[in-house]
Amino acid sequence: MKSARVIAAGTALWTAWLLVASGCQPPVEKLWEYWAAAPCYSSPALSPELIVFGSENGEVHAVDKNGKLRWRFAVRKDVVSAPAIAAGKVFFGSTNHNFYALDLGGKEVWRFAALDRIKSDPLLVDDLVIFSSYDDRVYALRTADRTKVWIYPERTDLAASSMAASIPSGPPTAAEVKPGDFSYSSPLRVGDNVVLGNLDGHLYAIDLRSGLLAWRFASDGAATRQGITSTPAFRDGAIFFGANDGNVYALDAATRRVRWKFKTDDEVNGSPTVSDDGIVYIGGTDRHLYALDAASGALRWKFATLGAVISRPAIYQNLVLFGGGSDDQQIYLVDRFSGHLFWSYKTGYKIEGDPALDGNIFYIPSGDRKLYAFRINRTAK
Repeated sequence: MKSARVIAAGTALWTAWLLVASGCQPPVEKLWEYWAAAPCYSSPALSPELIVFGSENGEVHAVDKNGKLRWRFAVRKDVVSAPAIAAGKVFFGSTNHNFYALDLGGKEVWRFAALDRIKSDPLLVDDLVIFSSYDDRVYALRTADRTKVWIYPERTDLAASSMAASIPSGPPTAAEVKPGDFSYSSPLRVGDNVVLGNLDGHLYAIDLRSGLLAWRFASDGAATRQGITSTPAFRDGAIFFGANDGNVYALDAATRRVRWKFKTDDEVNGSPTVSDDGIVYIGGTDRHLYALDAASGALRWKFATLGAVISRPAIYQNLVLFGGGSDDQQIYLVDRFSGHLFWSYKTGYKIEGDPALDGNIFYIPSGDRKLYAFRINRTAK
């Protein structure tokens, strides 16, 4: 009996020590920070071994999960585009007008020249990589060898080249459409179409296989060319996006009718994230993160920051994670049901890149020239 009592007492002491120790553990802890030597607004892409992102000094950085540099690739102009990783390659665009494919060791496989800056993130669909440019065009190339599958609208300088594919003529209504610049809004697959915003204030849907215009939707700001730089999200038959006219839209993908729109107090450059339980999280230039009901557009809550919210939110359990822009500079974790602050961390400059989650660890870039890594230890105070 004495032995049993000793074991029980020892177990109780051990349990008490664990409870005390866990109570002292911060809810979120910084694991490391990587110095990139230039502002970082490119959202990181993850492979099993690497974190890959761009910086404003024209470099793409690949660091391991401990924050140690594996390789750098220089393009000499800003890399705002978030890389995409697939099939053993890293794909990204640069403001030097080129789109690149590298191997996972940082060696160039191929590049393709657009006619202007590339700031949007690439979309990977099967063996295609799709991206847009300020040259008013959207490109679809083969990931293996940069073979052009289609360009919307077609480029006459490539039409007769060895890279050109035979593209059927579009209907007269499509031929009359002259898009403006495709800027930060990145392509999203919605059924058989690729959907993205344009600085002319329209949302474009391009047929994934032919490269022809399927349809376009005019926002309230299209008449005055208030652009759409928000990258859309899709769930339950609706396309969600923000616009520079100050609205958040829910557009029925089948009918192209507006299900609802929510008016903010300024431009909505941020991109939405939609939860499985039907909440749209999106940031506004009016210094708020909004939580909206995906079915009705009703406001659940809004969280005030000190600057524009450009960073696309990420969801981790009961929390929503995002960064604050100019005049704010903080990383936030907010309770996604109540909108109450759970945790924050101040960096040295604005945050416009999106956080990347890897289990309970997240990576986020900042304009203070650093990539940060944090671990979420618990989600309740």
